[in-house]
Amino acid sequence: MISAKETKQLSLLEGPITSSMVRFFIPVALGFIFQQFYTMTDAIILGRFIGKNALAAVGGSASSIINVITLFFAGFTSGGCIVIAQAFGSGDRQRSKRGTETALCFSAILGAVLTIAGIIFAPALLRMLDTPEDIISLAISYMRWYVIGMIPTLVYNMGNAVLRSMGDSRKPLSFLIIGTCVNVVLDLIFVAVLKLGVQGAAAASVISQLLSAILTFRCLSKAENGLSLKMDGRILKSFLKMGLPTGFQNALYTLTSLFVQRAINILGTDSIAGWSAFFRLDGYFWSISAGFNITMLTFSGQNFGAHNIGRIRKGVKSCLLLDLASSVAFAAVMCLTRTWGIALFSSDPAVIAIGSEVIMWTAPFYPLFAFTEIFSAAIRGTGDTAKPSVITFFTVCVLRIGLLYLFALNNPTNIKIALCYPISWAVSSVIFTVFFLCCKALKPKESI
Repeated sequence: MISAKETKQLSLLEGPITSSMVRFFIPVALGFIFQQFYTMTDAIILGRFIGKNALAAVGGSASSIINVITLFFAGFTSGGCIVIAQAFGSGDRQRSKRGTETALCFSAILGAVLTIAGIIFAPALLRMLDTPEDIISLAISYMRWYVIGMIPTLVYNMGNAVLRSMGDSRKPLSFLIIGTCVNVVLDLIFVAVLKLGVQGAAAASVISQLLSAILTFRCLSKAENGLSLKMDGRILKSFLKMGLPTGFQNALYTLTSLFVQRAINILGTDSIAGWSAFFRLDGYFWSISAGFNITMLTFSGQNFGAHNIGRIRKGVKSCLLLDLASSVAFAAVMCLTRTWGIALFSSDPAVIAIGSEVIMWTAPFYPLFAFTEIFSAAIRGTGDTAKPSVITFFTVCVLRIGLLYLFALNNPTNIKIALCYPISWAVSSVIFTVFFLCCKALKPKESI
C-alpha cells in the first residue's frame, strides 16, 4: 500500500487549493499532451514521407472510429475511478486495492473483446462512413493493426486513471514520456526507413503502448504489495454505475464526430487531410482541457469522500479561472500559427488553406467550453455521473447532429461544419452553469 508519508504528499485534501491543483494538473496535462504527440507523430511522418492519402487514411474515418473506442474507455475510467478516489479520500485502503485489481482485470477482458471486434468489423464501419475509395484500403489496414494493441492500451489507460485517483499524476507522465519516445523512434524506423507505411505507424503505437502498460502495471503492483487480478463483483457494479454514464457520454460525443467525419468525407481527400491536420493540433487544446477536468474530478472525488464540500466549491472557482486563462492563451497561439501548424503535416496548398480556415472558425471559441469541463467534473466527483451525461448527450450530441443536418449535410462546406462546434459548446456551458448552481450535493455545508 501507499505509505502514510506518500499519502499526505499526494492528497488533495489539505493545503492551498490553487497551488495544489496546479501541481496535480501539470503532470496530468503533460500526459495527455504526450498522448496526443503519439497521433501527431504518425500523421506528420505519414504525411511527409508517404503523402496526403496516408494522412487522410490515418486521420480520417479510421481515427474517428478508434476515438469512439478509446474515449468511451477514457470516460469509463474517469467515472469508475471515482470509486477509488472516494475510498482514498475516506482512508479505506483495502477497498482501494480491490478497486485497482477489478479495474485492471476488466480492462484486459474488454481489450480482448474490442480487438476481435475491430479486426472483423473495420471494413464495414469505414464504408458506412463513406470513406473515399482512394484511401479505404489504407484505412482498413491501419485500423486492424491498431486494434491489435487494445489490451495494453486499455490496461495502461486504466492504470493511469487509478494512479491519478490516488493523487499521483507524476508516475503516469514518466511512463508516457518513455512510451512516446519509443513511438517516435519506431515510427521513423518503420515508416521512413523500412517503408512499412500505415501498418508501420500502427505497429509503432502498439509496441509503445505495451511498454507503457507494463511499466504502469509494475508500479501499481509495487504500490499495492502485489495484485491478484481478480474482480470484486460489488466494486465492479459501482464502477459500472459511475463509469458507464461518463463512458457513454464520451462515446456519444465521439459518435457525433462520425457524423462530422461523414460530412467532411463528402468534400473529398483535400478536406479530409486538412481536417485531419486540424484535429491533430486541436487535440492539444483538448489535452489541456482534459487535464483540468481530471484535476477537478479527482479534487472533488477526494474531498467529497472526506465531506469537504466547502473546499470543493473553492476548488471549482480556482480551476475554472485557470481553465479560462489557458483556453484564451491557446486560442491565440493556435490562430497566430495556423498556417505554419497545418504545414507541418502537408505542403499541399489546398490542405493548408482548408486547415487554416477551420482553425479560424473554431479556435477563438475554445474558452466557451471551460464551464462545461469544470462544472461537470465537480458534479461527477460527488458520484452523480448520470445527469451530466444526459446534459452532454442533448447539448453536444443531439444539438450538434441537428446543426449538421441544418447547416452542412445537404450542401456541406468547411465553414458550415466548423460552426457546429462553438454553437454546441456555448449551449452546453450555459446549461451546466445553471445545473452546478442548483446541485444539492455541492450546496455549502461547512467552511474550511
